[in-house]
Amino acid sequence: MPPRPPVPFDAIPVLSGLGPEDRRALEPLCELSSFEKGALLFSEGDPADRIHFLFVGRAKIVKAARERDIILEILGPGEPVGAVAAFERKPFPASAVALEPCGVVSIPEREFFALLEKRPEITRKLLAGLTLRLMTLNRRLVDLTGSVEFR
Repeated sequence: MPPRPPVPFDAIPVLSGLGPEDRRALEPLCELSSFEKGALLFSEGDPADRIHFLFVGRAKIVKAARERDIILEILGPGEPVGAVAAFERKPFPASAVALEPCGVVSIPEREFFALLEKRPEITRKLLAGLTLRLMTLNRRLVDLTGSVEFR
């Protein structure tokens, strides 16, 4: 069996702040998968028992509607996919479809949260990563709409 490729922590901003010990603790839980363009990462209604992060490619979040599917979001490298459903332990409310070839890191939700309970310092670093992501999204929104002072 060929050696397992390393988990691309640095390609995922939420996980990039983890130190070597935290990465070693998390790495055995991580599963790397690849998806071709048009492939389903998960379907609406599937149990959200894994937390997914894109490290290569783009995916769309799609909600089935009567007339046509509605694209809720387009995600790119480094972004979590379906994480809120996993955090809330609810089924995925929409499907995720690869827009191009994608690389995904998946972590089983139960094992992930068990690790956080054992190693609370990981939680602090994840919160820092999520805060950074939120700030980046806010900057993008300002770039698209203009600042409050401008309006």
